[in-house]
Amino acid sequence: MAFNGKTYAMATAPPESPSRNHHHPEKSMPVNTSSMPFSQQRYNGVPLISYSHTPSPKKRKKQSYYHSTKSSAKVQQVPWNNYPNYRSADYIGQPLLIVPRNVNRAPQYFPLAYAAYPVQLLPFPEFYPASSQTVPLYMGLPHRDSFSSCSSSESPGSSGAPSPVHFAGTPQSWSDSSIAQPCETVYSPPKREWIQKTSQYVPEVQLGVTLRVMSYNILADQYASKKLYPQCPPYALAWSYRKEKIREEIEGHSPDIVCLQEIVMGEFYGYFLENLQVLGYSGIFTPKSRAKTMEAKNRQVVDGCSIIYRHDRFELVHQELVEFSQLAIRSADGSTDMLNRVMTKDNIALCAILRVVEAMEPTYILVVNAHVHWDPECSDVKLIQTMLLMNEVERLVTKTKSDLNVKDVPMIFCGDLNSLPNSGVVEFLRDGRVSVSHGDFRDLPYRACLAKLSSQGRMTPEGHFFHPFALGSVYEETDMAFTNFTADFKGVIDYIFASKDKFHTVSVLGPVEQAWLDEYQPTGFPCPQIPSDHLPLVAEIELLM
Repeated sequence: MAFNGKTYAMATAPPESPSRNHHHPEKSMPVNTSSMPFSQQRYNGVPLISYSHTPSPKKRKKQSYYHSTKSSAKVQQVPWNNYPNYRSADYIGQPLLIVPRNVNRAPQYFPLAYAAYPVQLLPFPEFYPASSQTVPLYMGLPHRDSFSSCSSSESPGSSGAPSPVHFAGTPQSWSDSSIAQPCETVYSPPKREWIQKTSQYVPEVQLGVTLRVMSYNILADQYASKKLYPQCPPYALAWSYRKEKIREEIEGHSPDIVCLQEIVMGEFYGYFLENLQVLGYSGIFTPKSRAKTMEAKNRQVVDGCSIIYRHDRFELVHQELVEFSQLAIRSADGSTDMLNRVMTKDNIALCAILRVVEAMEPTYILVVNAHVHWDPECSDVKLIQTMLLMNEVERLVTKTKSDLNVKDVPMIFCGDLNSLPNSGVVEFLRDGRVSVSHGDFRDLPYRACLAKLSSQGRMTPEGHFFHPFALGSVYEETDMAFTNFTADFKGVIDYIFASKDKFHTVSVLGPVEQAWLDEYQPTGFPCPQIPSDHLPLVAEIELLM
């Protein structure tokens, strides 16, 4: 089959199951890969696995290969009982469908260029084709286009519907309700409506530049274990599947600024930035503090934060890494709790000063992307990390105003704060202050060392730590029921804040449609339709000029 300029071979099965001696099942048979339209081709015999491949020189000497009479592509079929004779490095084929018989397990689909056939074939005995079924809805084949293009409208007696993919031994656990066609429906993300905002304060000045901002924790691959996310099918938990969905999510919303958390260094440079640069984006990245102690190879799998922006709308002027562990050491002032509880966490934040290209006069904004510690038992650590960050932000803004000779630097603050709306972290950011006796400090003796983290190194007469920025959440508390959904937690922990006197919120991307939740009744994310345990936040805001 030719598709998108590539030649494919398929694993197929006739509709009826022959006897063991019928058609000499032990003998491999070539597959027809003619240049005819796929809808007119017929695949006969008892093919167990079929694939197009380029053999290694060593294999060419040892084995003979079947050649199609109507195509130059080399095609061979492998009986299950011969799997020890084949090495994964010898075959380059796509797509490949491996189907077990009488096993309570879904068919295995390999979209990769190299598939470890000996390992994957090991659990399965030789099988013979059985009755045909359509692909289960939850399989989510990555190369669905190669199947949806298999129309049989030109075949005798065809109804014109997409041809079903045949497989053997339908497991008993698959109910009729899980069978659907076409299989594209599994890829439809849940619907989220935009919520329009009306400003309580309409400035007399003309509204200026409209920006679309996204904040998204994409769930790093090393944290996406089956133990933590048992509700997610293995294929949908695989990074090869999820990263495509994440990229589609980003591209679909077409944001001007994207703040990603839990993005791995190698994937940022090798996949996301590479794909997004084609669409006009540039970006910066920094890994967590632990990367400093690792060799170059190991640093590639450390996650961190990134800020991605449209380079036709913004110019990067300055970037700065904020390491909470290093700031904790500097601010400890002899506090053992600061050293033992805060310094040991390697969370970070990333800051970027961007020049607004389309502004008539020099205009700069500060974008902050933060990922705060996760542990619910460490509310003090989360609050102190936020205070350390805002202290650094104050220093950076002061320096930027002086260096660039501007009066103000409006701020966009994004992040996974791992804190609920009633937490000390959100109170401090939203209200600009937090009491020294706030419960999130857990009655630990931090007051002496934290006093200098308050703005200008002082506290309010009422005993509050404070920062000088007037920030407001672009989302109201009622807008989202949750931004993070797992088997044991469901709540709002992701946020986008912006300078209240400099930005006007136009609209925000709302929650997952209730009808979708009622229909699928997910017990947590990720799932085939949602690639992370977090939902992305997206907001349209206007910078007042």
